[in-house]
Amino acid sequence: VNNRKRIGAKLKKEIGAKLQEEHQKEQIKCVKQMGALVDHPDAGLVNFSKSVMKSFQFENKSNPAKYHEYLTASIPDRIKILKAGSSVVTEQPNWDQYAYFKKELRKLMKKMSEDEDLKRFFRYDVGNATDLARSCRFIAQRIVQGRHEDGTEGMKKVKADKQRRLKKISGLEEYAKVFIPPQIRIKITDNITFNDLDVLPVYSDLENETLENLDIPDVLTYNYIDVNFVNIIRENQLARAIALSEEEQNHIKCDCHSDQESLIPCYENDACPCYIMNKKLMKFQVDNGEEPVKFKTFEPITFNNIKNAFYNHVSFACSELCKCSGKCSNNPLFLISKRIFPIQIHRVNSLVGFQPFSPVFIPAGTPVALFTGELISREYLNEKDVDYSYQITYDNDAKWRAFVLSMRNQFSEEYVQILVHLCSLNYYINPKHHGNIGRTAGHSCVSNMDMMKIYQKSLTPAHANLMMFTLEDIFPGTTLTIDYGYAFADKLHSFCKCGTFACINNPKGEPFETLNSFSVCILK
Repeated sequence: VNNRKRIGAKLKKEIGAKLQEEHQKEQIKCVKQMGALVDHPDAGLVNFSKSVMKSFQFENKSNPAKYHEYLTASIPDRIKILKAGSSVVTEQPNWDQYAYFKKELRKLMKKMSEDEDLKRFFRYDVGNATDLARSCRFIAQRIVQGRHEDGTEGMKKVKADKQRRLKKISGLEEYAKVFIPPQIRIKITDNITFNDLDVLPVYSDLENETLENLDIPDVLTYNYIDVNFVNIIRENQLARAIALSEEEQNHIKCDCHSDQESLIPCYENDACPCYIMNKKLMKFQVDNGEEPVKFKTFEPITFNNIKNAFYNHVSFACSELCKCSGKCSNNPLFLISKRIFPIQIHRVNSLVGFQPFSPVFIPAGTPVALFTGELISREYLNEKDVDYSYQITYDNDAKWRAFVLSMRNQFSEEYVQILVHLCSLNYYINPKHHGNIGRTAGHSCVSNMDMMKIYQKSLTPAHANLMMFTLEDIFPGTTLTIDYGYAFADKLHSFCKCGTFACINNPKGEPFETLNSFSVCILK
């Protein structure tokens, strides 16, 4: 019996080691295939299908050799590369605390002045009173709802809220602080993306930190990618759906064009297939007596209902497959492709880690970035990666299944069948090993950004873009944050460091704990 136990334990250990070895080989192969895509976009088992990928993937790498060296390096070697490239940067002697923001604003304004679309259509200003009131109300409801680990219970509390007189609360000033970059900073890299058109510098602004004691954690060494990708061997059903989506019958694209307009008027054009699909998806929004949210290029996005906000607010946008090339009024992602906001990643608290912050003003309702990573079903999602991942589809989704079935007259029968099958699976975007700026967006109990789903080209999970947009006006020096949701809520009680007045771990938060959404809205 003892011999059997010893043999069993040895065999179990050997199998575990073999599985770990295979997993490491798969990771290395995946990284190498991603590197190959720089020169050969159709290579490898990692699928960046032409029907899914964006036109700005892997472009303008000014130093391909350096990029390949970093991409194929191990995590310890990547840390060494980042440390070797780190430097101390110092502002001019006549530096003042707002000089940095002024400099970044000048660069932003120059970019916008050189872009005809931005000059004509993008309103770079504080939001109007109606939109700001709606945004504050939404954030306030989110705060009240977030006090409850169960979303249904939280929604009941929000619905039960009644307007009442707010007692005066002192001490709010300490929650209105912004980060002002110090005169001397440690720059870890000029550009973690290696993409000249998507510059994202990384700084460490910890007190008393030097190049000698600089600590670079493993989490900063992820592969930076612009688009989601799929392992087509593991996710064979999704891969089949992607292949079918490339058939002409299963595409959704438009022939809209104009010789007079630089921004093609696809939105509210009932002859545009993409706008028609957008209008259909707008029906997912809850009817609360208000106009549905419009997902229109350069128009601020302001949610007007907290109930199932992520699920109900879904859109369809034109793309580069269309004759308009996505340069139209039916594409909120168009602004992201302009890459005008000089976002940075920095660290001011070793417990919180690296987070994105904006040195310039960003209006409320503005698309800021996509949230990218590996598109993976729950079956294959590593438990250690769950907290990093964002769920984008839901099993047993009867409403979406019915919507897919309504497309039988447009899509092929096989494509509809596989879309229905995919409705039974939970898909996530996992950015832990491969991701973008969204990978570093931290949690806040009063988040200033939210997510929404925008489809392009077709309707598989691989055609869904997860877009981050601002919920409120972002002022220079503000950290960009999202709400990690109910699944993460039970972990926040002991260690949340978001520092907001409504933080679930705020030792001074007692005056705010009993406020309803109307009162919180006034504070906002």
